[in-house]
Amino acid sequence: MIKFVIQTYTAIICFVMLFFSSCQRTVILQFSTGGELQQHEKEIIREFEEKNPHIKIRPVKLPAFSMSQHDSYVTYLSGGEGSVDVFAIDVIWLAEFAESGWIAPLDEYFNPTERDIYLPMLLKAGIYNNKLYGIPGVADIGLLYLNTKLLAGWPDKEPAASSWEAIFSVRTPSRSYPLALQAAASESLICNLLEFFPAEVDLKDDLLESLTTQQTAWLAALERYKKAVLLTKGLALSQAENESGRLFLENKAVFLRNWPYFLGLLREQKKKLNEDFRIYPLPERPTIGGWYLVINRNSPYKEEAALFLKYITGEEVQRRNLTERYARGESAGLPSATALYRDTKLQQDFPELKMILLSLEKARARFISPDYYEHSRLLVREVHSYLKSRHSAAETIKKISAQLKAIQ
Repeated sequence: MIKFVIQTYTAIICFVMLFFSSCQRTVILQFSTGGELQQHEKEIIREFEEKNPHIKIRPVKLPAFSMSQHDSYVTYLSGGEGSVDVFAIDVIWLAEFAESGWIAPLDEYFNPTERDIYLPMLLKAGIYNNKLYGIPGVADIGLLYLNTKLLAGWPDKEPAASSWEAIFSVRTPSRSYPLALQAAASESLICNLLEFFPAEVDLKDDLLESLTTQQTAWLAALERYKKAVLLTKGLALSQAENESGRLFLENKAVFLRNWPYFLGLLREQKKKLNEDFRIYPLPERPTIGGWYLVINRNSPYKEEAALFLKYITGEEVQRRNLTERYARGESAGLPSATALYRDTKLQQDFPELKMILLSLEKARARFISPDYYEHSRLLVREVHSYLKSRHSAAETIKKISAQLKAIQ
Protein backbone atom coordinates (compact mmCIF):
# COMPACT_ATOMS: atom_id res chain seq x y z
CA MET A 1 0.00 0.00 0.00
CA ILE A 2 2.77 2.41 0.97
CA LYS A 3 4.62 1.52 -2.24
CA PHE A 4 1.47 2.25 -4.27
CA VAL A 5 1.00 5.65 -2.59
CA ILE A 6 4.63 6.60 -3.25
CA GLN A 7 4.37 5.55 -6.91
CA THR A 8 1.12 7.47 -7.29
CA TYR A 9 2.56 10.56 -5.62
CA THR A 10 5.67 10.37 -7.81
CA ALA A 11 3.54 10.03 -10.93
CA ILE A 12 1.48 13.09 -9.94
CA ILE A 13 4.62 15.16 -9.38
CA CYS A 14 6.04 14.08 -12.74
CA PHE A 15 2.74 14.90 -14.43
CA VAL A 16 2.58 18.35 -12.85
CA MET A 17 6.19 19.10 -13.78
CA LEU A 18 5.62 17.91 -17.33
CA PHE A 19 2.42 19.94 -17.55
CA PHE A 20 4.04 23.18 -16.44
CA SER A 21 7.09 22.52 -18.59
CA SER A 22 4.97 22.00 -21.67
CA CYS A 23 2.83 25.01 -20.79
CA GLN A 24 5.78 27.35 -20.20
CA ARG A 25 5.05 30.47 -22.14
CA THR A 26 7.15 31.36 -25.14
CA VAL A 27 8.68 34.81 -24.90
CA ILE A 28 9.26 36.64 -28.17
CA LEU A 29 12.04 39.22 -28.00
CA GLN A 30 12.19 41.78 -30.78
CA PHE A 31 15.82 42.60 -31.60
CA SER A 32 17.34 45.27 -33.82
CA THR A 33 20.87 46.12 -34.86
CA GLY A 34 19.63 48.53 -37.51
CA GLY A 35 19.86 46.85 -40.90
CA GLU A 36 19.68 43.23 -42.01
CA LEU A 37 21.24 40.65 -39.71
CA GLN A 38 24.44 39.07 -40.98
CA GLN A 39 24.75 35.30 -41.29
CA HIS A 40 26.91 34.93 -38.17
CA GLU A 41 24.31 36.91 -36.16
CA LYS A 42 21.57 34.57 -37.35
CA GLU A 43 23.68 31.58 -36.25
CA ILE A 44 24.22 33.09 -32.77
CA ILE A 45 20.47 33.67 -32.43
CA ARG A 46 19.74 30.08 -33.49
CA GLU A 47 22.19 28.77 -30.87
CA PHE A 48 20.64 30.97 -28.18
CA GLU A 49 17.15 29.73 -29.03
CA GLU A 50 18.32 26.10 -28.85
CA LYS A 51 19.77 26.72 -25.37
CA ASN A 52 16.68 28.69 -24.31
CA PRO A 53 13.70 27.06 -26.08
CA HIS A 54 11.19 29.29 -24.28
CA ILE A 55 12.69 32.42 -25.90
CA LYS A 56 12.38 33.29 -29.58
CA ILE A 57 14.21 36.21 -31.21
CA ARG A 58 12.42 38.21 -33.86
CA PRO A 59 14.71 40.56 -35.85
CA VAL A 60 13.41 44.06 -36.60
CA LYS A 61 14.89 46.07 -39.44
CA LEU A 62 15.53 49.80 -39.02
CA PRO A 63 17.41 52.26 -41.26
CA ALA A 64 21.10 51.30 -41.45
CA PHE A 65 22.38 54.88 -41.65
CA SER A 66 23.30 56.08 -38.17
CA MET A 67 21.41 59.39 -38.01
CA SER A 68 18.25 57.85 -39.53
CA GLN A 69 18.40 55.13 -36.89
CA HIS A 70 18.63 57.75 -34.15
CA ASP A 71 15.57 59.57 -35.42
CA SER A 72 13.62 56.31 -35.86
CA TYR A 73 14.38 55.23 -32.31
CA VAL A 74 13.45 58.64 -30.90
CA THR A 75 10.14 58.65 -32.77
CA TYR A 76 8.77 55.44 -31.32
CA LEU A 77 10.60 55.41 -27.97
CA SER A 78 9.30 58.88 -27.10
CA GLY A 79 5.78 57.51 -27.58
CA GLY A 80 6.35 54.82 -24.96
CA GLU A 81 6.71 52.10 -27.59
CA GLY A 82 7.96 48.81 -26.19
CA SER A 83 7.81 46.58 -29.26
CA VAL A 84 11.60 46.37 -29.72
CA ASP A 85 13.04 44.79 -26.58
CA VAL A 86 16.78 44.74 -27.33
CA PHE A 87 18.53 47.07 -29.73
CA ALA A 88 21.91 48.53 -30.59
CA ILE A 89 22.60 52.25 -30.26
CA ASP A 90 25.61 54.38 -31.02
CA VAL A 91 27.48 54.93 -27.76
CA ILE A 92 27.03 58.70 -28.14
CA TRP A 93 23.22 58.35 -27.82
CA LEU A 94 23.36 56.45 -24.55
CA ALA A 95 23.15 59.41 -22.15
CA GLU A 96 20.29 60.97 -24.14
CA PHE A 97 18.27 57.74 -24.18
CA ALA A 98 18.95 57.08 -20.47
CA GLU A 99 18.02 60.63 -19.43
CA SER A 100 14.81 60.38 -21.47
CA GLY A 101 13.85 57.14 -19.72
CA TRP A 102 13.84 55.11 -22.92
CA ILE A 103 16.36 52.44 -21.90
CA ALA A 104 16.51 50.35 -18.74
CA PRO A 105 19.31 50.37 -16.15
CA LEU A 106 21.04 46.98 -16.27
CA ASP A 107 22.60 46.90 -12.79
CA GLU A 108 20.09 44.40 -11.37
CA TYR A 109 20.57 42.05 -14.33
CA PHE A 110 24.40 42.14 -14.53
CA ASN A 111 26.13 41.36 -11.25
CA PRO A 112 29.75 42.56 -10.66
CA THR A 113 31.23 39.27 -11.89
CA GLU A 114 29.22 39.41 -15.12
CA ARG A 115 30.31 43.00 -15.73
CA ASP A 116 33.96 42.25 -15.04
CA ILE A 117 34.37 40.29 -18.28
CA TYR A 118 34.31 43.57 -20.26
CA LEU A 119 37.24 45.96 -20.63
CA PRO A 120 36.86 48.67 -17.94
CA MET A 121 37.09 51.70 -20.25
CA LEU A 122 34.50 50.25 -22.63
CA LEU A 123 32.14 49.39 -19.80
CA LYS A 124 32.58 52.89 -18.37
CA ALA A 125 31.27 54.38 -21.63
CA GLY A 126 28.02 52.45 -21.03
CA ILE A 127 27.46 54.10 -17.65
CA TYR A 128 25.42 57.26 -17.13
CA ASN A 129 24.68 58.84 -13.73
CA ASN A 130 26.39 55.89 -12.04
CA LYS A 131 24.05 53.36 -13.65
CA LEU A 132 24.90 50.78 -16.29
CA TYR A 133 22.76 51.16 -19.41
CA GLY A 134 24.75 49.69 -22.31
CA ILE A 135 26.85 46.58 -22.95
CA PRO A 136 29.80 46.78 -25.38
CA GLY A 137 29.59 43.90 -27.84
CA VAL A 138 32.88 44.77 -29.53
CA ALA A 139 35.85 47.05 -28.97
CA ASP A 140 35.91 50.07 -31.27
CA ILE A 141 38.65 52.66 -30.81
CA GLY A 142 40.95 54.77 -32.92
CA LEU A 143 44.22 53.05 -33.91
CA LEU A 144 47.39 54.17 -35.69
CA TYR A 145 48.52 52.13 -38.70
CA LEU A 146 51.97 52.29 -40.26
CA ASN A 147 52.68 51.36 -43.88
CA THR A 148 56.07 49.64 -43.62
CA LYS A 149 56.40 49.39 -47.40
CA LEU A 150 56.89 53.14 -47.56
CA LEU A 151 59.69 53.14 -44.97
CA ALA A 152 62.26 50.46 -45.68
CA GLY A 153 64.27 49.41 -42.67
CA TRP A 154 61.76 50.75 -40.16
CA PRO A 155 63.13 49.77 -36.73
CA ASP A 156 61.16 47.88 -34.08
CA LYS A 157 60.82 50.87 -31.79
CA GLU A 158 60.49 53.96 -33.92
CA PRO A 159 60.08 57.28 -32.08
CA ALA A 160 58.12 58.77 -34.98
CA ALA A 161 54.96 57.15 -33.59
CA SER A 162 55.42 58.56 -30.10
CA SER A 163 53.91 62.02 -30.65
CA TRP A 164 51.78 63.85 -33.20
CA GLU A 165 54.58 66.33 -33.80
CA ALA A 166 56.97 63.47 -34.64
CA ILE A 167 54.42 61.96 -37.05
CA PHE A 168 53.90 65.34 -38.73
CA SER A 169 57.67 65.60 -39.34
CA VAL A 170 58.05 62.20 -41.04
CA ARG A 171 59.82 62.46 -44.38
CA THR A 172 57.62 60.79 -46.93
CA PRO A 173 58.34 59.29 -50.34
CA SER A 174 57.21 61.39 -53.29
CA ARG A 175 53.47 61.61 -53.94
CA SER A 176 52.54 60.37 -50.49
CA TYR A 177 51.39 61.93 -47.22
CA PRO A 178 52.71 61.54 -43.67
CA LEU A 179 49.23 60.84 -42.30
CA ALA A 180 45.81 59.92 -43.62
CA LEU A 181 42.83 60.68 -41.39
CA GLN A 182 39.17 61.68 -41.45
CA ALA A 183 38.09 65.32 -41.53
CA ALA A 184 34.89 65.20 -43.59
CA ALA A 185 31.83 66.80 -42.00
CA SER A 186 30.72 63.72 -40.06
CA GLU A 187 30.88 62.27 -36.55
CA SER A 188 34.35 60.89 -37.35
CA LEU A 189 35.60 64.47 -37.34
CA ILE A 190 34.86 64.72 -33.59
CA CYS A 191 36.54 61.37 -32.92
CA ASN A 192 39.67 62.59 -34.69
CA LEU A 193 39.56 65.95 -32.91
CA LEU A 194 39.42 64.37 -29.44
CA GLU A 195 42.46 62.25 -30.28
CA PHE A 196 44.54 65.41 -30.66
CA PHE A 197 43.76 66.51 -27.09
CA PRO A 198 46.60 66.05 -24.56
CA ALA A 199 46.37 62.64 -22.91
CA GLU A 200 46.51 64.04 -19.39
CA VAL A 201 43.31 66.07 -19.90
CA ASP A 202 40.05 64.45 -18.76
CA LEU A 203 37.53 66.36 -20.82
CA LYS A 204 34.44 67.51 -18.98
CA ASP A 205 31.17 66.04 -20.22
CA ASP A 206 29.52 69.48 -20.31
CA LEU A 207 30.75 70.89 -23.63
CA LEU A 208 30.37 74.58 -22.72
CA GLU A 209 32.15 74.06 -19.40
CA SER A 210 34.96 72.22 -21.19
CA LEU A 211 35.37 74.99 -23.75
CA THR A 212 35.52 77.54 -20.93
CA THR A 213 37.77 75.84 -18.37
CA GLN A 214 39.88 73.65 -20.68
CA GLN A 215 40.51 76.17 -23.42
CA THR A 216 44.27 75.52 -23.60
CA ALA A 217 43.63 71.87 -24.45
CA TRP A 218 41.04 72.86 -27.08
CA LEU A 219 43.47 75.28 -28.70
CA ALA A 220 46.18 72.60 -28.87
CA ALA A 221 43.81 69.99 -30.33
CA LEU A 222 42.34 72.30 -32.97
CA GLU A 223 45.74 73.53 -34.08
CA ARG A 224 47.12 69.98 -34.31
CA TYR A 225 44.08 68.91 -36.31
CA LYS A 226 44.48 71.76 -38.79
CA LYS A 227 48.17 70.95 -39.23
CA ALA A 228 47.33 67.32 -39.94
CA VAL A 229 44.76 68.36 -42.55
CA LEU A 230 47.23 70.75 -44.21
CA LEU A 231 49.72 67.89 -44.52
CA THR A 232 47.19 66.12 -46.75
CA LYS A 233 46.89 69.31 -48.84
CA GLY A 234 43.28 69.51 -47.69
CA LEU A 235 42.39 66.07 -49.03
CA ALA A 236 41.25 64.88 -45.58
CA LEU A 237 38.45 67.49 -45.56
CA SER A 238 36.39 65.27 -47.87
CA GLN A 239 37.52 61.93 -46.51
CA ALA A 240 35.79 59.51 -44.14
CA GLU A 241 37.12 56.08 -43.11
CA ASN A 242 36.91 54.37 -46.51
CA GLU A 243 38.59 57.17 -48.46
CA SER A 244 41.45 57.64 -46.01
CA GLY A 245 41.91 53.87 -45.80
CA ARG A 246 42.20 53.69 -49.57
CA LEU A 247 45.14 56.12 -49.47
CA PHE A 248 46.91 53.76 -47.10
CA LEU A 249 46.16 50.67 -49.18
CA GLU A 250 47.41 52.46 -52.30
CA ASN A 251 50.72 53.26 -50.54
CA LYS A 252 50.00 56.99 -50.51
CA ALA A 253 50.09 57.46 -46.73
CA VAL A 254 52.79 56.48 -44.23
CA PHE A 255 50.45 56.59 -41.22
CA LEU A 256 46.69 56.12 -41.01
CA ARG A 257 44.29 56.88 -38.20
CA ASN A 258 41.37 54.47 -38.48
CA TRP A 259 39.17 51.99 -36.59
CA PRO A 260 39.85 48.28 -35.87
CA TYR A 261 37.62 47.16 -38.76
CA PHE A 262 40.49 48.19 -41.06
CA LEU A 263 42.51 45.23 -39.76
CA GLY A 264 39.95 42.98 -41.45
CA LEU A 265 40.49 44.75 -44.77
CA LEU A 266 44.25 44.36 -44.43
CA ARG A 267 43.86 40.65 -43.76
CA GLU A 268 41.47 40.35 -46.70
CA GLN A 269 44.17 41.79 -48.94
CA LYS A 270 46.74 39.34 -47.53
CA LYS A 271 48.68 42.11 -45.80
CA LYS A 272 50.88 40.78 -43.02
CA LEU A 273 51.47 42.41 -39.66
CA ASN A 274 55.11 43.60 -39.23
CA GLU A 275 55.83 42.91 -42.91
CA ASP A 276 53.35 45.15 -44.70
CA PHE A 277 52.00 47.18 -41.82
CA ARG A 278 52.23 47.78 -38.09
CA ILE A 279 49.85 49.18 -35.55
CA TYR A 280 50.55 51.53 -32.66
CA PRO A 281 48.51 53.24 -29.99
CA LEU A 282 47.68 56.81 -30.97
CA PRO A 283 50.11 59.32 -29.44
CA GLU A 284 47.51 60.70 -27.03
CA ARG A 285 44.25 58.88 -26.20
CA PRO A 286 42.00 57.05 -28.69
CA THR A 287 38.28 57.75 -28.92
CA ILE A 288 35.79 55.04 -27.98
CA GLY A 289 33.30 54.39 -30.75
CA GLY A 290 30.95 51.61 -31.64
CA TRP A 291 27.49 50.38 -30.79
CA TYR A 292 26.20 49.33 -27.40
CA LEU A 293 23.38 46.90 -26.74
CA VAL A 294 20.54 48.19 -24.57
CA ILE A 295 17.13 47.08 -23.28
CA ASN A 296 13.93 49.04 -23.87
CA ARG A 297 12.64 50.37 -20.56
CA ASN A 298 9.09 49.48 -21.64
CA SER A 299 9.95 45.88 -22.48
CA PRO A 300 7.90 43.40 -20.42
CA TYR A 301 10.69 40.84 -20.81
CA LYS A 302 13.74 42.52 -19.28
CA GLU A 303 15.07 39.37 -17.60
CA GLU A 304 14.92 37.40 -20.85
CA ALA A 305 16.41 40.34 -22.72
CA ALA A 306 19.32 40.48 -20.25
CA LEU A 307 19.88 36.74 -20.72
CA PHE A 308 20.08 37.33 -24.47
CA LEU A 309 22.53 40.21 -24.01
CA LYS A 310 24.80 38.11 -21.82
CA TYR A 311 24.89 35.38 -24.45
CA ILE A 312 25.54 37.44 -27.57
CA THR A 313 28.24 39.54 -25.85
CA GLY A 314 29.65 36.64 -23.84
CA GLU A 315 33.25 35.47 -23.94
CA GLU A 316 32.42 32.28 -25.86
CA VAL A 317 30.71 34.11 -28.72
CA GLN A 318 33.41 36.79 -28.81
CA ARG A 319 36.13 34.13 -28.97
CA ARG A 320 34.46 32.56 -32.00
CA ASN A 321 34.13 35.91 -33.73
CA LEU A 322 37.85 36.44 -33.26
CA THR A 323 39.16 32.97 -34.13
CA GLU A 324 36.79 32.37 -37.03
CA ARG A 325 35.42 35.53 -38.62
CA TYR A 326 38.31 37.91 -37.86
CA ALA A 327 40.87 35.20 -38.71
CA ARG A 328 39.23 34.76 -42.13
CA GLY A 329 39.71 38.43 -42.87
CA GLU A 330 36.10 39.44 -42.32
CA SER A 331 35.44 42.94 -41.06
CA ALA A 332 34.65 41.64 -37.58
CA GLY A 333 34.70 43.75 -34.46
CA LEU A 334 37.46 43.13 -31.96
CA PRO A 335 36.55 41.63 -28.56
CA SER A 336 35.33 43.68 -25.63
CA ALA A 337 36.18 40.81 -23.24
CA THR A 338 39.40 41.38 -21.27
CA ALA A 339 40.33 37.68 -21.00
CA LEU A 340 40.73 37.29 -24.77
CA TYR A 341 43.46 39.94 -24.87
CA ARG A 342 45.37 38.18 -22.09
CA ASP A 343 45.06 34.68 -23.58
CA THR A 344 48.63 33.62 -24.51
CA LYS A 345 47.45 31.34 -27.33
CA LEU A 346 45.39 34.12 -28.88
CA GLN A 347 48.33 36.52 -28.48
CA GLN A 348 50.43 34.12 -30.55
CA ASP A 349 47.76 33.75 -33.22
CA PHE A 350 46.91 37.46 -33.24
CA PRO A 351 49.98 39.45 -32.09
CA GLU A 352 48.16 42.72 -32.73
CA LEU A 353 46.06 42.08 -29.61
CA LYS A 354 48.86 43.28 -27.31
CA MET A 355 49.10 46.66 -29.02
CA ILE A 356 45.33 47.01 -29.21
CA LEU A 357 45.05 46.32 -25.48
CA LEU A 358 47.53 49.13 -24.79
CA SER A 359 45.24 51.43 -26.76
CA LEU A 360 42.10 50.21 -25.04
CA GLU A 361 43.55 50.78 -21.60
CA LYS A 362 43.90 54.51 -22.26
CA ALA A 363 40.79 55.03 -24.41
CA ARG A 364 38.53 58.04 -23.83
CA ALA A 365 34.77 58.35 -24.33
CA ARG A 366 33.22 61.32 -26.08
CA PHE A 367 31.20 63.78 -23.98
CA ILE A 368 28.71 61.66 -22.00
CA SER A 369 25.83 64.07 -22.14
CA PRO A 370 22.11 63.86 -23.00
CA ASP A 371 22.67 66.90 -25.25
CA TYR A 372 25.46 65.26 -27.23
CA TYR A 373 23.42 64.58 -30.37
CA GLU A 374 22.59 68.27 -30.77
CA HIS A 375 26.02 69.48 -29.68
CA SER A 376 27.87 67.15 -32.03
CA ARG A 377 26.16 68.63 -35.08
CA LEU A 378 27.24 72.09 -33.96
CA LEU A 379 30.82 70.88 -33.39
CA VAL A 380 31.02 69.12 -36.75
CA ARG A 381 29.81 72.21 -38.60
CA GLU A 382 32.08 74.72 -36.87
CA VAL A 383 35.22 72.57 -36.64
CA HIS A 384 34.94 71.59 -40.30
CA SER A 385 34.55 75.27 -41.18
CA TYR A 386 37.66 76.06 -39.10
CA LEU A 387 39.73 73.34 -40.77
CA LYS A 388 39.05 74.65 -44.26
CA SER A 389 39.39 78.35 -43.43
CA ARG A 390 41.92 80.80 -42.05
CA HIS A 391 40.02 81.31 -38.82
CA SER A 392 42.02 80.91 -35.65
CA ALA A 393 41.37 78.19 -33.08
CA ALA A 394 40.50 80.90 -30.51
CA GLU A 395 37.86 82.42 -32.83
CA THR A 396 36.35 78.98 -33.38
CA ILE A 397 36.09 78.26 -29.64
CA LYS A 398 34.45 81.63 -29.11
CA LYS A 399 31.95 81.00 -31.90
CA ILE A 400 30.99 77.53 -30.64
CA SER A 401 30.62 78.81 -27.07
CA ALA A 402 28.32 81.64 -28.19
CA GLN A 403 26.05 79.21 -30.04
CA LEU A 404 25.93 76.84 -27.06
CA LYS A 405 24.87 79.67 -24.78
CA ALA A 406 22.17 80.69 -27.24
CA ILE A 407 20.53 77.24 -27.29
CA GLN A 408 20.66 76.61 -23.53
